Amino acid sequence: MSRLLISFRVSSPPGHALAQFDTETEAFEWVDVGDPALKIYGAMGICRHRTRYFVVFQGRREGKPISCIGELDAQLRLTRLAALRRVKDGHSIVVHDDALLVVSSGTNQVVRIVWPQGGEPKESVFFEIAPGADTLHMNALQAYRGKLYLSMFGPRGDGLWRDASDGCVIRLDDQAVVAKGLYHPHALFVDDDALLCVSSMTNRVYRVDIDARQDARSEPAALPALDGYLRGVAADDKCIFVGTSTGRTRSRATGEHVDAPAFAKGIECGVHVLDKSTRQTRWLDLSPFASEIYDLLVIEPTVRMRGDRTTAMQERLRALNAHTPELRHHASQADQYCREFNGVIRELVDIRRDYATASRILKRLLARAGRPRPQWQFDYATCLLQTGDASGAIEHFRRAAEQGYGKAPVRQALKQAIAAAGLQSDVEIAKGLIDDDAETSQAEPMHSNTTQRIAATPVPARPAPLYAPAAAPAQEGTGEVADARARAEATLARLREQAARATSRGTATPPAETTSGATPHAR
Repeated sequence: MSRLLISFRVSSPPGHALAQFDTETEAFEWVDVGDPALKIYGAMGICRHRTRYFVVFQGRREGKPISCIGELDAQLRLTRLAALRRVKDGHSIVVHDDALLVVSSGTNQVVRIVWPQGGEPKESVFFEIAPGADTLHMNALQAYRGKLYLSMFGPRGDGLWRDASDGCVIRLDDQAVVAKGLYHPHALFVDDDALLCVSSMTNRVYRVDIDARQDARSEPAALPALDGYLRGVAADDKCIFVGTSTGRTRSRATGEHVDAPAFAKGIECGVHVLDKSTRQTRWLDLSPFASEIYDLLVIEPTVRMRGDRTTAMQERLRALNAHTPELRHHASQADQYCREFNGVIRELVDIRRDYATASRILKRLLARAGRPRPQWQFDYATCLLQTGDASGAIEHFRRAAEQGYGKAPVRQALKQAIAAAGLQSDVEIAKGLIDDDAETSQAEPMHSNTTQRIAATPVPARPAPLYAPAAAPAQEGTGEVADARARAEATLARLREQAARATSRGTATPPAETTSGATPHAR
């Protein structure tokens, strides 16, 4: 019998982030990680030390995301849970020299943790490369033949994490690169005295302990290609278990909507079971329980599983129902948040014409928008056009149309943006939006006085000076414009204060539209 302990990177509702799973009977049972002080929204790396298990959790305290560490006993009961100060976006965890090492992906570091009984975790930096922000996406850590190895995506440049295709594995002792050319390396693991690594975006498992080899792609393990975005691996004497995750459609890094890679479509959250002797595989579906797996660990079946898949699904549904009032409260806060900012944007764009300030605010809002906001896309495009970025304006006018904004105002604005960019009217990016469709043009009303102003105001040949647009009324001095900016910032501060008061009453997180969605391939 093969029993797995599985961590789910995204937990909905809170607390449903860890489970045990029997790969033969497909029995499934949640591990209770509820805590009154910390809401657990995801679980990451798992390791075992003697008879206890340690797990890296993603939680929230007072509305702010934090990484936590939890300890479970042999019966999989949560005995301790503590927040981590140095770790940001914690990933994998291993035991090393009677201490714990946790990968802090958000700071490009590995943090050493000593956690005495009855005390708080003591943290110190064990290893780092260019610390400060997630520029390499370090993730998996593994001990092998007395050395420590770390996998990372490598630099992503100006693109999304899904574009980081030259990942590597390094040996921490001497920082030697032992493998490179991996597309989203994850889940370093040891099997048959070999060090292996999953290349999530190429559906393969590679050996990364080959002497004198620098390109891991030349040494694939003798394993078949597996469908899905691969992450989380464990092995026992008979089988290798590989987790799969549902493809994300929103980038964690930018908030932008992205398409899932073709290979990830149709394969959702689950586990591939590979028989070592026959090389045959079967896939076990876990999509009713979560969308993303991070880690797998083979455990001894010492704990009797009380329920089955149906019981586990019913438990999750009951928890979702109980969580619904809080979700509704969040949705109400988000609507209020949008109404507040709509007023600020309308004044900055339509009255003050302070396009630079409005552009900065809208860029932040769009990065956090949980659902399409065509009005914000159109306003942002307007600001880009008025400050001289015609190419950027074209892109965001196109997005506004895709999200449901009226084609007539978008068509009028696009014509000016295309002219300002010096492009031809039949440019590919505007195809279908600027053709002369008289019926549509007459039937669609203007969406705001922003549209009317764009149609009437010629686009300047050069970008207008910041905070002093050429079209601004003469009586509006820099003092009044600064006042508008100050009120916009005051609105931000007031909303944060309201969210903090609500959180202190235990009711909600900040009233911003957020999603749980790095997308494994769109971070």
